[in-house]
Amino acid sequence: MTVSKDSHFLSSLVVINSMEEQEFTSSIGKHWIGLSDRETEGEWKWVDGSGLTFRNWGADEPNGVDGVEECAELRWRTPPNLWNDALCISPNFWICEKVAGMEPQEGDLYPDDKNDGHSWGSLVPMTVFLSVVAMLII
Repeated sequence: MTVSKDSHFLSSLVVINSMEEQEFTSSIGKHWIGLSDRETEGEWKWVDGSGLTFRNWGADEPNGVDGVEECAELRWRTPPNLWNDALCISPNFWICEKVAGMEPQEGDLYPDDKNDGHSWGSLVPMTVFLSVVAMLII
């Protein structure tokens, strides 16, 4: 479920470990979250290998319809902002997260205000940078 395997900008689907993270990601709308039971049916794990410390499943979820719903989404239908298990190949939006504060490499985008193409502004170290990707998985 890793979205980008670029050597210096590794990112993956968002891991939700608190109500605050749930509320933030819910404000964006329906999307994949980095949770699945692809390895072992019924054993839900985050893309970072951790188990669930926070849960927000909808009523009767995860239901694993026909044993093929192995990926989790945050859904927007009634009731809103609850998790649902779905087919991993279903089109959906997603939110990625990555560790921020890594040094940019030559050829990366967004040089600093000097606009000379060679220097970079200082990177503020953060624990996690969330990036909304408004694309569909095809």
